[in-house]
Amino acid sequence: MLNIVSYSFQYDPWILERMPYIHRFAERGLPHLAELRDPDTRIVFLSLRPVDPLVVGYHLRDVLGMTPSEERSALRRLRILRPAAYEGESDLAAAVLADETMVSRLRALVAAAGSARLSVFTADSSLDRLGRILGVAPSERPAELTGSLGSKAGSKAVFDVAGVPSPRGGRQVLRSVPELARAARRLALEADGVQRLMLKLDSPAWGSGLGNISIDVSRLLACGSLPTSVEVSSQSWAEFAAHIPGSGAIIEEYIPGVVRSLSCIATVQPDRTVRSGPVYEQLLAPGYQYAGASFGSLGTVGQRGAEAARKVGSALCARGYRGSFGLDLVERGNGELLAVEINLRKVASSHPVGYVEAATRAHFDEDGNLLLHGEQVRYVFRQVLSPRLAGLSPAEAIGALRERGLLYEPGDRQGALLHLLGALRPYGYVEVTCVGASEAVASNLVDRCIDVLYDAADRTAGIRAHSL
Repeated sequence: MLNIVSYSFQYDPWILERMPYIHRFAERGLPHLAELRDPDTRIVFLSLRPVDPLVVGYHLRDVLGMTPSEERSALRRLRILRPAAYEGESDLAAAVLADETMVSRLRALVAAAGSARLSVFTADSSLDRLGRILGVAPSERPAELTGSLGSKAGSKAVFDVAGVPSPRGGRQVLRSVPELARAARRLALEADGVQRLMLKLDSPAWGSGLGNISIDVSRLLACGSLPTSVEVSSQSWAEFAAHIPGSGAIIEEYIPGVVRSLSCIATVQPDRTVRSGPVYEQLLAPGYQYAGASFGSLGTVGQRGAEAARKVGSALCARGYRGSFGLDLVERGNGELLAVEINLRKVASSHPVGYVEAATRAHFDEDGNLLLHGEQVRYVFRQVLSPRLAGLSPAEAIGALRERGLLYEPGDRQGALLHLLGALRPYGYVEVTCVGASEAVASNLVDRCIDVLYDAADRTAGIRAHSL
């Protein structure tokens, strides 16, 4: 079996400019290296940027626990290929298609393998075309559905069909500030007791809460102006308003009394069945931006979240979608679950789940609980971004955690897994997932790891400054 891993991304240019470490997100596909445990599997890993051999070795040895002989065998069956230079530097799939030599090489590899897969992060038209050329269907497909079913308004339509409750509003896409202002005022008057509204850019290119703004209803009704009613935003009103004509926007009620923001990873499989993955609590930074996740026991809430994901998956399946998706939900104090939006792709928590599943060799039950010998595996994932880390190399980060005994140990079944190591330099971005006996233990381990990384970065900066 040949697996071609092509994690191509489609983000709004505004996001790429402010979050340049996204250019390293192809490394989110590295958990697929676990498939090399099977001696009959080969992997072609596509990337626009170089992947440090040290990072590959860390995955094979420390994450997957391979012996030296197993590592040598895996490396013989792994090819990391980079397409020729391409002006759309964030679009891996388009760069591959523009490189005729690479396309020919991939076709030859598929023909020699006999059977092949194309593992992708999200569906897009370039990947659909590449799949047709190679005769291999992408894992997430087809692209034309991501813009409709994966948008904010598209999510609402799916929720209605699936019979999954969601906040009031948000079913009409608006493309001007006056339209939004009128719709906001109308919803504020119709929705009894609503104190806040949420404006959301509709395009699926806006994720992680970066296209959301909350509006204070009392201010809105008093002055009638959206800009002066903004309460929380990840960007200025002028920036948000500039995106409205192209991306469109929806407006819905902001749900009060939320005790947890949840998400579920699920998959519509090729045979049309829906497999629910983990239900987890999202960790949010100020401005409602995604910052990580905590995977523990959610009891009946988790079961209800998984059931909602299966209903949504069935509705997506009926429309022709195949592949992964994320369902975001909120839990109110009265126990009610409301669906917020669908991310029609793998999500930011998909690869941490892949890392933990690969490292522990655990398996999911039907409700998405990761079980090892009948016990649930608990883990916490955190995104870390700081200029202090921008001078730290992958080798220094790995070495610092190893020195403190914090790296994941298969025998102990706890410790840290590092990912997106290629984004440390020059962006100061890295991700840490820690496995522990409980969520509290795992969360404490994450905090300790981050402190150790900061200390290592400061020491490294001091040594380099002294050498000058």
